[in-house]
Amino acid sequence: MPSNLPRYPLRTSQENIDKLKKIAAKHNRTLNKEIEYVLLQYIEQNEEMQLKSETTEKKYTFD
Repeated sequence: MPSNLPRYPLRTSQENIDKLKKIAAKHNRTLNKEIEYVLLQYIEQNEEMQLKSETTEKKYTFD
């Protein structure tokens, strides 16, 4: 069944691809799913940092 998800060609070294394939195999994931998992972790981490930053800014705002 074809996916309606957007596609994005990723350009990286063969060395990175080989390393990611090994990591994906350890996690029983496809290369694509491993890359997606890593991206989601990065996004989540970034959003948490952003939330903490916004909370700190609001804490010290003098209106």
